[in-house]
Amino acid sequence: MIVEIRDEVVTLSGTLRRNRWATLQSAVNVRLRHHPAGIVVDCGGLQLLTPEGARTFRDAAQHIVAGGGRIVLANVPPEVMQVLRQTPNLGSQLPIAATVADARASLGLEISRPRSVAGGGTGTAVAAGLLGTEADSHAVAMACRLAYSMQATVYLIYLLVVPRNKPLLAALGDQEEAARGALERLEAAVRTARLRPAPRVERTRDPAGRLVAVASEVRADAITLALPPGSSEELNALAEAVLARADCDVVINRLPAPQSGAVPAAPVLIAGGGRH
Repeated sequence: MIVEIRDEVVTLSGTLRRNRWATLQSAVNVRLRHHPAGIVVDCGGLQLLTPEGARTFRDAAQHIVAGGGRIVLANVPPEVMQVLRQTPNLGSQLPIAATVADARASLGLEISRPRSVAGGGTGTAVAAGLLGTEADSHAVAMACRLAYSMQATVYLIYLLVVPRNKPLLAALGDQEEAARGALERLEAAVRTARLRPAPRVERTRDPAGRLVAVASEVRADAITLALPPGSSEELNALAEAVLARADCDVVINRLPAPQSGAVPAAPVLIAGGGRH
């Protein structure tokens, strides 16, 4: 494996067969002293990753998060992504961005630029908030419709809520497996629509706040959410909080209860910035 470190970006190339965290730790610590927000790992040149090699990312994430920083992976090849997702207690812990620029923005390392409204923007991104319900596919479908005319990236943001009595990086078993499975299905749907997906799992205790923060980080033109029929008060409150906090457009679709011959309700477009 070849490692190149420049500023806050660690670039990996070649093969990663073993856990190399012990080798990288001192160099990463130096980077963190200059860039305490965290580091970006560019995986674009990584040709092979084994489960043992993937533990490098696990140990790095635990070390960096413990110090108050973040690690964001970028340019992850599909075959490497598959290994990360299949590695227990790892795939859902690592924020993943489509590009190094997106990853740097996620760490707050780039100056934000003026934001545009959905449908007439610069084609940056659309963020689909995934709540782990059967309605998530509708949120992604809406995101694809908004993104298509702009050829924007569709961010699939799965909100994995961690109980407050557990560490943020605690293993969540079935929930993590459900997140991986949902992202695989929805990523395939976005590709079928001939758009570029950017899947990421966000472990959080404040799902509304985290969704809005990620949408801001990736400069999303819009956030899409879908609520299942008879959604809980908790999900309703989450949607209201996203609407109140977001500074981009928010599209919320509340699915009707199944009825014979009924026509599904149309999405409701609500202007961003909390404006009703």
